[in-house]
Amino acid sequence: MIALAIKNETWFVSYKTRAGTHHGRMTRTFQSEDDAKQFAMRMLLEDKYPIAGTLNPYLPKQVVASSGVATWAAASPK
Repeated sequence: MIALAIKNETWFVSYKTRAGTHHGRMTRTFQSEDDAKQFAMRMLLEDKYPIAGTLNPYLPKQVVASSGVATWAAASPK
């Protein structure tokens, strides 16, 4: 029997994949908010318009628009 590790991924970052369009997007998931913040900042610096947030059923639900990524990423962990 093979034991499978269950990841508790609670954050996502969605980002633009093609130049000139917001329609081609990819999403990565993360176990910690800090990891999501670091990745979102990299995508922001690459002009990939990241959007971040929590995955269901994680509460409280949070969504960070691309325009708020820099502020969110600079904030200290709760």
